[in-house]
Amino acid sequence: MPWSRKYIFATVALAGFAAISAVSAQDNLPPEQLAMRTRVQTAANLAMIAEAEQDGQMMAVAAKLMSSAGRVAKPGKPAADGKPEFFDLKAMLSTAGGLGADTGKATEALAMSKPLPAKDYCAIGYWRETCDYNNYCRWEYVC
Repeated sequence: MPWSRKYIFATVALAGFAAISAVSAQDNLPPEQLAMRTRVQTAANLAMIAEAEQDGQMMAVAAKLMSSAGRVAKPGKPAADGKPEFFDLKAMLSTAGGLGADTGKATEALAMSKPLPAKDYCAIGYWRETCDYNNYCRWEYVC
């Protein structure tokens, strides 16, 4: 292999490893925050499915999961005046109750929810879904 081809191959390989390292570094978060990210993603997906299928029990579970996460922006909703639209947990529980779901545990979880610990998150942040140009999407906490 001529020297120029080796140089091009090495450059491309190095760029690939750098991209992989950058993605891995972004996910190098404390375990508690990674667990919360998974919880938020699951809850948002459940809420959207529950709304589409008019499933009250699923809506109550989504609200219960979100109760410990803080504010969660609705995915796919553009920000109005620079502010995203957030899931309204009380409205979700009201809808779930109207659909005949038992909302007791979810209502209790919402009442017992505590603010996020200041050491891990900023005080007035929120969760939002972000996607890159390759359509790789993930949830992140924004301050």
